[in-house]
Amino acid sequence: LLVLQNVKNQTKLEKAVYQIINKITLNFQDCDFNLNQVLNSVDYTEDYIREQFRLQTGKTPVNFLTDVRIDFAQQLIEIYNEQMSLNQVALQSGFYDYAYFSRRFCQKTGLSPREYKNNIRKKIEKE
Repeated sequence: LLVLQNVKNQTKLEKAVYQIINKITLNFQDCDFNLNQVLNSVDYTEDYIREQFRLQTGKTPVNFLTDVRIDFAQQLIEIYNEQMSLNQVALQSGFYDYAYFSRRFCQKTGLSPREYKNNIRKKIEKE
């Protein structure tokens, strides 16, 4: 009931931000996902909605998208450690460019995808 009250009490602006979050989480695996198109699909200017998105989520839309993609990549590495190459992980996570994926992965986790994969493999071997 509390959740329903919160949904009903959302302002038009909060709904717009929620709509963007929803589109990101549903489409992040698409390498051709166009974030600008999504930002322009709501009834606010792109700059204004970017700022409001940041205020409501603590992240820019680009950083939010990247975090969703990297979180997913980490899950893929943990689940399919030996079955998927890191290039496949990057593509499945929405990154065309492996070098960009690797750079962003390292920024978020402090490890390269290869280091992360090796750590997971070592952890599995110990069990």
